[in-house]
Amino acid sequence: MPRSFPSRYRETGFEKFHKDVTRTIAICSDEKTFEIYADGTLEITKPGFNLPLRSNYREPAWLVLGNSPTGESPWRGDLLSLFIYSKALLLAEIASPGIEPVVRYRFSEGSGTKCRGGVNSRHDLFIPTVFRAPAKQVLATPWRVQQYNRSFWKDVFVNILGFIPFGFFMCAWLRKDGERNRPSVTVMVVLMGTGISLFIELLQVYLPTRDSSLTDLMNNILGTYIGVWLFRRDRKCIKIPGTSS
Repeated sequence: MPRSFPSRYRETGFEKFHKDVTRTIAICSDEKTFEIYADGTLEITKPGFNLPLRSNYREPAWLVLGNSPTGESPWRGDLLSLFIYSKALLLAEIASPGIEPVVRYRFSEGSGTKCRGGVNSRHDLFIPTVFRAPAKQVLATPWRVQQYNRSFWKDVFVNILGFIPFGFFMCAWLRKDGERNRPSVTVMVVLMGTGISLFIELLQVYLPTRDSSLTDLMNNILGTYIGVWLFRRDRKCIKIPGTSS
């Protein structure tokens, strides 16, 4: 297993999966083309796209199944078996396999993190308890979001709400002596919220179960400003010792 993921990678996918339906997927690759078959039917063809898994390649290769290299597209399903062949199969061989695979994973161990691929232990497949994205993004942009679903909007709400108290009380603390003017305090608090949020997002690059998101950063900044605005709006109702307004 290589220690670092290559900076350049290619990604493809097959989306015709349905709940409680078992499908046989065959991925064939030679020097000229890349093909995906579903139950013996050709679904995807990509010329010039190949898997560098042959022995004449010196660089190690990763094959990530069930997610994207950045960890943004998880597939929720069961992988019942995985067979690896020494060459690209023909259509007739895919429809009715007669060639013995080089490695055969049946995932029949029942527990543990190791799956045996045969007699030779060098074919053992290690399944980590936590998926670590090999090409994790730093501050993933909002337009790369896969689905604007309920979970996405929940994260937006939580990230905005979480920084409102920071903006409110930090503004109140900085203005408690009554000497700092309103615009400078606003800028200081928003910059502080930006710095804290940026530190958190960069830290999450190294956490396996967290994502570094530019969307979260923007929402945290917005939450900080809303907190400052609420303080400025209600400062006449909440008397802060030493303030003149």
